[in-house]
Amino acid sequence: MIKRPEIYMLAIMQSFYEIASTIFTKNYKNFGLTFIKDDDFLTFIASIDGVLNIIFKFLSGYLVDKMSLKVLHNYISYNFEIVRL
Repeated sequence: MIKRPEIYMLAIMQSFYEIASTIFTKNYKNFGLTFIKDDDFLTFIASIDGVLNIIFKFLSGYLVDKMSLKVLHNYISYNFEIVRL
């Protein structure tokens, strides 16, 4: 049994990020076929999504080792809000 609550918080946060990434990955083609007629552009977007997903996983793993979970979560949430605006 893991006694540190930070591990459970990290698992829940990572699950939410994975769900968002999976929803985008599964629905980009349906959206693209409806609104975008260029198949090469859709392929490019899917490729970029895969590469950025890998980079983010390695970067988040490295940052979890170097920072506290609270600081890392605040930083990620702040960046998501900036992107959303």
